Amino acid sequence: MDNEKLSKADYQAAMYSQSAVNVSGLVKSLAEITSRIWNTARDIGKGTEWVNQHPIVQLFTYQIVARSFKREFIAWDGYTKAYAFVEQVVNGNLAPDDDWANCNASTGAEESHELS
Repeated sequence: MDNEKLSKADYQAAMYSQSAVNVSGLVKSLAEITSRIWNTARDIGKGTEWVNQHPIVQLFTYQIVARSFKREFIAWDGYTKAYAFVEQVVNGNLAPDDDWANCNASTGAEESHELS
């Protein structure tokens, strides 16, 4: 079984996903990264809920939903928190294998995101 861990590049991919327009590419990338999220979850004794709510998963699924509906789409509070955590990893302030559920990363930006 592959036991590859999450990397900073996985978090960077989540940030890049926010400007993606190809749903099939988003789904493919998310599937690849999710296997590494599961490896981390198993290492720290977490399960499906932790994986489903991981900040990387949230950013990818937000963009998948946004591209699928093509209408005004208001972000949920979890999106802002997920983006803040991912940004902290990308900027080197948190490690890729930090437990996002126990972190309180914030960008200070609490805003809605709308589709154009």
